[in-house]
Amino acid sequence: MLLAYGLAALGMLVVRFWVVPHANDWRPQIEQRLSVALDAKVTIDQISASWSGLNPTLAVQNLRLVSPQGEEFLRVPDAFAVIGWRSLFVWDLRLKQLEINGFELSAERRTDGSIVIAGQTLSELPSQHVQLDAEALAVRWLLDQGHIQLRDAQLVWHDRLREAPPLELHGIDVDIVNSLFSHQLRIRASLPASLGTRIEFLAKTQNKLNPLASHEAGQATLFFELDDFQPSAWAPWLDLPKIEGRIHARLWSDVSAGHLTNATVELAGSSISMLIPEPTQTGLQLDQLKMRVAGFPGDVFIGDTWPIFSRSPDRSGLTISASGKTIHLQGGLFEPDRLTVDDLAFQGQLVRNTEGVLLVTAKQLGVKTAGSDILLTGTWSPGGDSEAGLLDLNGTLTNLPVANLHQYVTTAVDTESRKWLRDALKLGSLTQASVRVQGDLTHFPFNRPGQAGVFKIQGSVQDLVIDYDVENSGKLGWPALILEQGAVTLDKLSLDVRSSRAALFDAHGGRIAVQNLAASVPDLESSLLLTVQAQTQNLAEDYLRVLRGTPLAKDMLGALDAIKVSGSIVVPFSMKVDLIEQQPTFVQGAVQLRENVVSYSDDFRLDAVQGSIAFTDESFNIEALRAQFLGGAVRLTGGWGRAQSGLSFEGDLTADGVRKLSSAKTLTVFTGKTKYAGSIKPLPRSGFDAQLTSSLEGIAIKLPAPLGKGATQRLGLSARWTHTPAQKGVEHALSVSFGDILSGRFERAAGARSTTFFNRAAFATGAKAILPTSGLVVDLKLDRIDWEDWRVFSENLGESTFSRPSANIVPMFQQFKLTANQFLWGEMRLTNLSLAANKQDRNKWSAQLKSEETEGFASWQEAQGAVSGRAYARFSKLALGSASTKQGEPPKTDMIDEKQWSEMPAVDLTIDDFTLFGSRLGTLRLVGATVRRGEDWKVENLEIKNPYATLSAKGDWRLSGPNRGVILDAKVDIVDLGKLSDMMGYPDRVKGGQGTLAGRVDWGDFPWVYRYGGLNGKVSISLKDGVFAHVTSRSARLLELLSLQSLQRLLSLNFRVGDEFKDGFPWNTIDGNLLIEAGVVKSQDLVVRSPVASVALTGGSDLDKKVWDMQADVKPRFDLSGTAVATAFVVNPLAGLSALLTQYVLRNPIEKAMSVQYQVRGPWDDPILEPIEAPALPPAPAVPGG
Repeated sequence: MLLAYGLAALGMLVVRFWVVPHANDWRPQIEQRLSVALDAKVTIDQISASWSGLNPTLAVQNLRLVSPQGEEFLRVPDAFAVIGWRSLFVWDLRLKQLEINGFELSAERRTDGSIVIAGQTLSELPSQHVQLDAEALAVRWLLDQGHIQLRDAQLVWHDRLREAPPLELHGIDVDIVNSLFSHQLRIRASLPASLGTRIEFLAKTQNKLNPLASHEAGQATLFFELDDFQPSAWAPWLDLPKIEGRIHARLWSDVSAGHLTNATVELAGSSISMLIPEPTQTGLQLDQLKMRVAGFPGDVFIGDTWPIFSRSPDRSGLTISASGKTIHLQGGLFEPDRLTVDDLAFQGQLVRNTEGVLLVTAKQLGVKTAGSDILLTGTWSPGGDSEAGLLDLNGTLTNLPVANLHQYVTTAVDTESRKWLRDALKLGSLTQASVRVQGDLTHFPFNRPGQAGVFKIQGSVQDLVIDYDVENSGKLGWPALILEQGAVTLDKLSLDVRSSRAALFDAHGGRIAVQNLAASVPDLESSLLLTVQAQTQNLAEDYLRVLRGTPLAKDMLGALDAIKVSGSIVVPFSMKVDLIEQQPTFVQGAVQLRENVVSYSDDFRLDAVQGSIAFTDESFNIEALRAQFLGGAVRLTGGWGRAQSGLSFEGDLTADGVRKLSSAKTLTVFTGKTKYAGSIKPLPRSGFDAQLTSSLEGIAIKLPAPLGKGATQRLGLSARWTHTPAQKGVEHALSVSFGDILSGRFERAAGARSTTFFNRAAFATGAKAILPTSGLVVDLKLDRIDWEDWRVFSENLGESTFSRPSANIVPMFQQFKLTANQFLWGEMRLTNLSLAANKQDRNKWSAQLKSEETEGFASWQEAQGAVSGRAYARFSKLALGSASTKQGEPPKTDMIDEKQWSEMPAVDLTIDDFTLFGSRLGTLRLVGATVRRGEDWKVENLEIKNPYATLSAKGDWRLSGPNRGVILDAKVDIVDLGKLSDMMGYPDRVKGGQGTLAGRVDWGDFPWVYRYGGLNGKVSISLKDGVFAHVTSRSARLLELLSLQSLQRLLSLNFRVGDEFKDGFPWNTIDGNLLIEAGVVKSQDLVVRSPVASVALTGGSDLDKKVWDMQADVKPRFDLSGTAVATAFVVNPLAGLSALLTQYVLRNPIEKAMSVQYQVRGPWDDPILEPIEAPALPPAPAVPGG
């Protein structure tokens, strides 16, 4: 014993005082031996040894392992070891402590798959099962050491096989703590920021003498934690599922007999996204994920593939609990490709049954999304005809919006079905529904023959909207269906909907209440045919409002907009709708009318409509529809559409009933009642043929010949309208006839581009109407036309409500012809009249007028239905207005229509022989133009010229307003007043006379009303050398008061005056100014000078009443040599007055006359002369011979 202790002491002394101080001297030998052993160059900068307490220590600086190519595999900057004395007893290195700092290691996988660590190639793993066994040599050696520490180590991994970039791990710390009955291994490392944060591994065991873990539970435990792990970033080095996001993972596991037994895995992640592999290729995104898996992995992962796992005694499998928030599924599994789940919670189990089949059991799967809750339970297992497996699922749905229903149907259902579910189910929710799925998911939804399985959703719905015409949603389409309360069943792909409260409604506000609705689709995949059966009863206007939003509105060319029906109607119906074509394929029902009022626009009205109209999608049929129309009863029968021959109608009408259609005054010419009949029949290919006939017996027409008739007279009225849709030829043709008196034809050519419905039309009397190439032609042949007889009817026709829409029906005039043996317009009479107006080109018109009384032509341009530019006209002769009325008659005031001149165009008019109000004036030339349309018209030049006088005038014509009328600045140059009077129709009134009249006159309301009350102005008169004839003129009649006998008695100075007035009353001059106010002529300075006397006239005369109210101052003249006595101007009562007064003066002595004044009153033709007494004068001396 003493020897042993002595040898030990000697050994310690040798080590302490010889080996330790000379440790570095052996460095070259150590480098050489290590280089040979490792087949690489080993270099050590320094080896030092020392003594720490009772144990020797060894320190190595900068140990490097370099390949022959110069690549550094391993580098240890600093290593320190404390050697235990047990090494001497076991004859093997036993370290009490080993500490390595800054360890740098390089490892690689070569292209051939071999792995090289620190320059050493590792042999392939043995084929036997991998076990965590302490009997392995390396493991055994590590377990025999004391405390091993690696600090701040670095590992660089090169994967040549994957051609990956180098992977560098820094800050690696390894702690191995061994004692007699326990062992602990802890590895911690920091990851690159792009890969994660840190990684930690911990292994503990309580028994050194046995393998790492014995069969006794708890002999060994493993813990693994990975923080802020980013799986996708590891793709260059590891084959991991493609997962984006950050994950925190922890693993606890027991180890027994070298196998993993009970284990727990916890995962927590954020912003997770991954791709579910084939066959779905569906993307999964989660904002938050939490998952826990516990149990024996060996219960699930069995076989040679997973030898490291051990199974539990009861084969209980793995329990799983998971939750997620804001989950998105995106990809080919769903359409549209994004499905969002707000919250998801799962409680379930993975287990294999006794046959080894893997089962996924969902004890509870809760889904919350879009305000709805889904709760499911069931199991899934592999099998069936594909990897989809077998599913047995039960669950409930609460408050599921039907607009989201299509999102939960996978792409296993065909595209059209999913598209219809997406577009047709607009609003509403499944308030409560049950879900059942069972079968091979390969054949989901099990709707094809021979496919076993269950897929059924059954529940109640609220405010469900089904828009089966989704293609036309918001436009002209069929109304959508809304179920206020109802039940829905989706069995496989068979859809059934039932409701006691529903409605049809469109996008324009139309709504129809529906009772007892039943709707179904046999198969949403193979038979997209919707069948609807329902009973409806609503206000008729509700039906029309809905129909106006359907394609029928377009087919009926807007007719539905004008139809109105009062009251309510009952419409039971059924229909089938092709959901692919989105059009009804079959419709059947009936419209039941009971005393309803049906109207079309404001002109057509059926009262007390009674009957039923049966309809299908192809036709409708009327057995007997009765109504009141046009004041009488009407009966409709027949049908329209396939296998229908058309409609027939017959009835009675009254004139009073016709007048109710419109306020047109033209209808007042009809009285009485009559019968009518007609039909509307379809043509063989398409279109219709409509006919109406009536004898008009019982109807009286109060119109001039030839259109007027008595009530007992039969005069056939017929009309026929044919419509033939075609690419060429006539599309619409209308013909009307009124006995053999009047005929009309209207046509519209196929493809015609016209602003009016008919593009050509013709009216004719006395002959057959002949259609022009385009436009409207009217050809009237009549015996006698008295415009006075037609005037009221024409005015009423202009105000007729029918005239407005006709502007859009009948084309514009192209030609107008009128021939009449007699034509009367007021006082104008035309014999053998022929009038023809023709449209020469697009805008130019010309007219020819010929009769025995006149002949001429006119031309003008037309724009927008009115004359554009200047109208040119020339007539050989023309007479307007009648001659002046007799004494005491009121003036004629209705010669011209008030509206006749409201649109007066610019005019250039010439009339060679013009007569106005019975006075022949000569040649007329009128040039004028519009200043403001319908308001002011400029008289640029007005000239009336004949051999005896010339009138020149300019002015303005006011066409509208309270001050309408003519204002003229005029001058009349007279060459021979007597001949002018004769020419104007007043013969033997004046002889000789010449001079001028000039002034400014404003004649209000002229020419609409011919009266002098609107006449105002100023006129200056300067006439000379004339004689009033005493035979016919008013002046001569006045001069009869001054007979030759009175004249001789007055002229007692024996003047020889007997022959002075035998040819009339001569005058030298007539000069003065006249003021005209409201048709009353006034004067203060009018003087008539004659050989007998000078007469000054003051006062006035009313031109309308034709009366005098004047005063005359008479001064006698003694020059009675026979010079012509000035009397008056042409046909002017003032001139006659002067002659009268002069003649009256000669009844008295000249001296007395010089101071005599006279008051003139009374009618022009019977004036009353009252002398105004003057103061008495001394008696005159006696005249010799007196």
